[in-house]
Amino acid sequence: MRILLIGEYSNFHTSLKTGLQNLGHEVLLAGKKDGFKAYPMELDLDPVFFSKKPFSYFRHLIYNFFSLDIGALETVLYFFINRSKFKNYDVVQLINEYPVKASPTFDRWILNYIFKHNKKVILSACGDDLTYIEFLLNSKLDYHIL
Repeated sequence: MRILLIGEYSNFHTSLKTGLQNLGHEVLLAGKKDGFKAYPMELDLDPVFFSKKPFSYFRHLIYNFFSLDIGALETVLYFFINRSKFKNYDVVQLINEYPVKASPTFDRWILNYIFKHNKKVILSACGDDLTYIEFLLNSKLDYHIL
C-alpha cells in the first residue's frame, strides 16, 4: 500500500512511518519539520532561502508591513515543484487540520490538490489545536480526550 503522511507532531508520523515500512508499506513523509524540533522529512517544505540571513530580515520586514509571510510563498513553490510526489496514494494522513502551515489560503489550495489526486485522506487529531478543542467542547460525543 502507498501511504503519504503530511506534517509532524512530536515524532508521531516519523514513528508511524517506521512501523508501516516494517509491515511492507511504501511510505512518504512530507511537510515542515515542526519548528525547533527539526524532525526529519523526506520531502521538506520548510522555507530555506527566506530563513537565512540577510533574507530573513527582509521576510520579517515584509511581514510587519504587509502581514504576508513570503516564507509561505517559498513553501508553496516547493509543493508546486514536487506536486507529482503528492499524487496516487492509497491513503494520505494529515497530522492536523493545518498540516503544511503555509497560510490558511495556501493550505486550502494544497489540500484541495491532495484530496483530488488521492484515494483516501484521513485527518489525525494530534495535539491541542484550537479547532480540535472547540470541536470537542461543542460536540455530543460520548467519549473524547476532555
